[in-house]
Amino acid sequence: MGRAPGTDQYTANVLRQRVAGEPEFDSRLDELWNDNERRAAEEQLFTSLIGDPADVKQQLHELIEKTDADEIMAHTEIFDHKARLATLL
Repeated sequence: MGRAPGTDQYTANVLRQRVAGEPEFDSRLDELWNDNERRAAEEQLFTSLIGDPADVKQQLHELIEKTDADEIMAHTEIFDHKARLATLL
C-alpha cells in the first residue's frame, strides 16, 4: 500500500506534537526522524489506502483479509476545502 506525498511528514509532525495543517513535503524526512518516530509512523500508516476508487476498493479488501476486521473506521487527510467537499459526493 502506498502513501501520499507529505503523509510521512504530517505523521512526524503529529508525533512531535507540532501544529497540524497542510504538510510541506520534506524529501530529507528519512534523515530527520529518529527510529522511534519511524517505527510509530510505519505502525500508523501501514493501513493507508491511496488511489482512485477502484484501487482503494481493492486495497480495502486486502486490508480486511489481512486483519480479519469486521469494522472499518475511515479518516482522510484532505487539506484543500473544495477537494474535501468533492469526496462527499
